[in-house]
Amino acid sequence: MEVIIMLATLTLFCQPAERLNEAKSTPNYPVKEYDAFVITEDSAESDRQIGKLGWATYGSYIALRRVLIEVPDGVHYGRCNFNGYRSTMPEYYGDYDAHDGNLCLVPVTVGKPASLREHGENLEAAFDSAIDSGIFFSVPNEDGGRHTERAHVYKVGEVMDKAHGDKWPKAKISVADIREAVGLTQQQLADATGIPVQTLQQIETGKITAYEAGENYREKIAEALNFYDYQSIF
Repeated sequence: MEVIIMLATLTLFCQPAERLNEAKSTPNYPVKEYDAFVITEDSAESDRQIGKLGWATYGSYIALRRVLIEVPDGVHYGRCNFNGYRSTMPEYYGDYDAHDGNLCLVPVTVGKPASLREHGENLEAAFDSAIDSGIFFSVPNEDGGRHTERAHVYKVGEVMDKAHGDKWPKAKISVADIREAVGLTQQQLADATGIPVQTLQQIETGKITAYEAGENYREKIAEALNFYDYQSIF
């Protein structure tokens, strides 16, 4: 089993697609219609989702929420070979190439982007709605098509809001959450990493960070848990 942290993000500003260029190029143009949507960080597919609603993403996100999920079978995370090139950044990818131009890449989206305006400007309600609609992987098939798989959600972190000065790394998803999701005890994790159980207990309770606990402890824990986004959590 692979367990990853999925980032559901809220865009800073979305405007009607047909007015986007005017709004960006005319400083005095009064843009009265706006909204923000909870979408995943997979920008290309999320942009298409927003576009189908008649909007265009604009600016950076104002809030985010981390969601601990299980990656479906046949989906991997790392650098992959794409159209004859080696990706420079880690990507979600499958075992086959689809015929839609995305080849082996696996887009990740919410089932339905959630409008902040429709949820009464309530960030948490908007995030809850998007997460409840499902987080989906579009997985390439051997025949060149694709199928979608809904991710199992283990835990949802707190909403982190720039407007209220929240610090980005604060996820409220711990090493213990990830360890329990993959079915390991503290002793099993200690045996796999060579890190003393007492030190793991301190890391899991937040008394110290894995980075502070010892050299390469973050990397050792991440490898044992088959978890890749460790820098954003511990």
